[in-house]
Amino acid sequence: MPITIRLRSPNGSSSLQLASLDCTLSDLKSAIHEAYPSIPQVRQDLRIGFPPKVIPTSTPNEATLESLGIKNGEPVILGELADSEAPRPPATKSAVAEIVRKGGPMSIAPSVSAVTPVVRALPPSAAAPSKSAAAGAVESVEVDGGYLVLRVVPDDNSCLFHAVGLVLEPGRVDAVAHLRSVVAKAILADPDTWSEAVLGRSPASYAATISQKDSWGGAIELSIFAAYAKREICSVDVLSGRVDRFGQGEGYDSQVLVVYSGIR
Repeated sequence: MPITIRLRSPNGSSSLQLASLDCTLSDLKSAIHEAYPSIPQVRQDLRIGFPPKVIPTSTPNEATLESLGIKNGEPVILGELADSEAPRPPATKSAVAEIVRKGGPMSIAPSVSAVTPVVRALPPSAAAPSKSAAAGAVESVEVDGGYLVLRVVPDDNSCLFHAVGLVLEPGRVDAVAHLRSVVAKAILADPDTWSEAVLGRSPASYAATISQKDSWGGAIELSIFAAYAKREICSVDVLSGRVDRFGQGEGYDSQVLVVYSGIR
């Protein structure tokens, strides 16, 4: 059965279509290289799961996606290895590329924009829907005790921070910079929880990177935001239907949803 892999990189987001979970790591690397040719296969730094864990460069290219724990709709984070970290190119690289060009087991969906989160939040007061909504432009959905309100955020590399800022720091002009600072401080303050094994790099390096305006946020940041705001945060991927809950079981009395589509 065909599967979808959601590929995330500092330059944007793409949806990759592969034949099945029986496809190999080599198939995945080839598909990624087609989408992002600027990063050679041999220098692809791939991370999966939560917390994101590196697929070691020593992993056999023949390993199936299923054996690696990759599921349909799974997000895969793409980075680039330094020259000193990159292994020697596999001897089968040219053959694999030829298979792809001739119509191998996978095809690549058109590239899409950077992940675009939207926020659905329960307002502090149950205000009635706006006049435009009453006229047919749906902006909110009535639920017990209030309304779910849909807000679309800017489609940029800070989209997660924009989205979370709307529900955790409403009205704050510097919400994005503030939330990046919250993440950096939390990581540096608790290196046992946010260790190099979890982050994939030293806490100091991760904190410095996430403080930059073009750095993406993800599951690590949502975990920190849930603890910071004492709210459960549900991250919903509308392409796969996957829901990840952060702060679940902590006894928080409110919840917000961050919904992302990967499309404009």
